[in-house]
Amino acid sequence: MLLQDIRNFEDIHVIFAAFVAACVVDTAGLFVWRQYPKEASISKWYDRFGLVAYMLDVTSIVIGILLAQVAYGFVSKSWSPALFCAIAIVIQQVHDLAFSQLLVPNVQKNHIFDVMKTYVGNSESWKVLIVDAVYMVLASLLTMYLAGEKTWVSASLLVTTLYVTGYALYIHA
Repeated sequence: MLLQDIRNFEDIHVIFAAFVAACVVDTAGLFVWRQYPKEASISKWYDRFGLVAYMLDVTSIVIGILLAQVAYGFVSKSWSPALFCAIAIVIQQVHDLAFSQLLVPNVQKNHIFDVMKTYVGNSESWKVLIVDAVYMVLASLLTMYLAGEKTWVSASLLVTTLYVTGYALYIHA
């Protein structure tokens, strides 16, 4: 089967696959975002925080997949990749909205949140929700694929991705 059932949140192979998938998706996104002007919020995010920004983005995706694994069992007993992706999107959207409306505005002194406030206050902040939904779908599907492969495939992909990430972060910085 090409897309594996990844509901088992205790399976370290699946968790590793989710981490690798999140790295791949975020690194691919870097190649797009680093083409934006330096004044763009996304450029400021990566220019100012570099690997920390990358780490926060990747872990956000992984946490979303892990929570979707847990939530899936409450929604359905049978496996559906499309349903898993939908649950992952809902979890990410709830996270984004709660984070932007409850946490970011109420933390007074934090360099990372200061940059995030420019996203929240931007008239095009809804685009972040679209991008995050796409990231969740791509990372979920790649996790499903990698879960069916041998661990060395994921490990090799991770090493290659992290190597490329170092260069992608500084395309125009």
